[in-house]
Amino acid sequence: MRKAYDEKAYSIGSFIIIYLIIGSMVVISLLTLGLNPTLVISVVSAPIWIGIIFLSQGINNKMKKTRKRKKWNHLY
Repeated sequence: MRKAYDEKAYSIGSFIIIYLIIGSMVVISLLTLGLNPTLVISVVSAPIWIGIIFLSQGINNKMKKTRKRKKWNHLY
Protein backbone atom coordinates (compact mmCIF):
# COMPACT_ATOMS: atom_id res chain seq x y z
CA MET A 1 0.00 0.00 0.00
CA ARG A 2 2.88 2.33 0.69
CA LYS A 3 4.15 1.89 -2.87
CA ALA A 4 0.84 3.14 -4.24
CA TYR A 5 1.07 6.27 -2.11
CA ASP A 6 4.70 6.81 -3.09
CA GLU A 7 3.86 6.57 -6.79
CA LYS A 8 0.90 8.96 -6.47
CA ALA A 9 2.91 11.45 -4.39
CA TYR A 10 5.76 11.35 -6.91
CA SER A 11 3.33 11.90 -9.78
CA ILE A 12 1.57 14.84 -8.13
CA GLY A 13 4.82 16.40 -6.95
CA SER A 14 6.51 16.15 -10.32
CA PHE A 15 3.43 17.60 -12.05
CA ILE A 16 3.39 20.60 -9.71
CA ILE A 17 7.10 21.24 -10.17
CA ILE A 18 6.84 20.99 -13.96
CA TYR A 19 3.75 23.23 -13.97
CA LEU A 20 5.43 25.90 -11.83
CA ILE A 21 8.57 25.91 -13.98
CA ILE A 22 6.70 26.16 -17.28
CA GLY A 23 4.25 28.71 -15.86
CA SER A 24 6.99 30.96 -14.52
CA MET A 25 8.85 30.74 -17.83
CA VAL A 26 5.71 31.81 -19.70
CA VAL A 27 5.00 34.69 -17.30
CA ILE A 28 8.58 35.96 -17.45
CA SER A 29 8.70 35.70 -21.24
CA LEU A 30 5.37 37.52 -21.69
CA LEU A 31 6.44 40.25 -19.28
CA THR A 32 9.75 40.55 -21.13
CA LEU A 33 7.83 41.02 -24.37
CA GLY A 34 6.03 43.95 -22.76
CA LEU A 35 2.57 42.55 -22.10
CA ASN A 36 0.52 44.09 -19.34
CA PRO A 37 0.99 42.01 -16.15
CA THR A 38 -2.76 42.09 -15.49
CA LEU A 39 -3.45 40.43 -18.84
CA VAL A 40 -0.78 37.78 -18.30
CA ILE A 41 -2.42 36.42 -15.14
CA SER A 42 -6.05 37.20 -15.94
CA VAL A 43 -8.88 35.42 -17.70
CA VAL A 44 -7.73 36.77 -21.07
CA SER A 45 -4.79 34.36 -21.07
CA ALA A 46 -6.77 31.39 -19.73
CA PRO A 47 -6.19 29.33 -22.92
CA ILE A 48 -2.45 29.69 -22.39
CA TRP A 49 -2.75 28.39 -18.82
CA ILE A 50 -4.91 25.47 -19.97
CA GLY A 51 -2.27 24.66 -22.57
CA ILE A 52 0.41 24.77 -19.88
CA ILE A 53 -1.60 22.29 -17.79
CA PHE A 54 -1.89 19.85 -20.72
CA LEU A 55 1.80 20.28 -21.57
CA SER A 56 2.81 19.66 -17.94
CA GLN A 57 0.63 16.56 -17.76
CA GLY A 58 2.11 15.24 -21.00
CA ILE A 59 5.67 15.75 -19.76
CA ASN A 60 4.75 14.15 -16.45
CA ASN A 61 3.31 11.10 -18.20
CA LYS A 62 6.46 10.73 -20.33
CA MET A 63 8.60 10.90 -17.19
CA LYS A 64 6.51 8.20 -15.50
CA LYS A 65 7.04 5.78 -18.38
CA THR A 66 10.80 6.27 -18.59
CA ARG A 67 11.50 6.53 -14.86
CA LYS A 68 13.22 3.62 -13.19
CA ARG A 69 13.30 3.60 -9.43
CA LYS A 70 15.77 1.84 -7.21
CA LYS A 71 14.51 -1.06 -5.22
CA TRP A 72 14.92 -0.43 -1.52
CA ASN A 73 15.80 -3.31 0.72
CA HIS A 74 13.84 -2.61 3.86
CA LEU A 75 14.99 -4.40 6.96
CA TYR A 76 11.68 -4.92 8.71
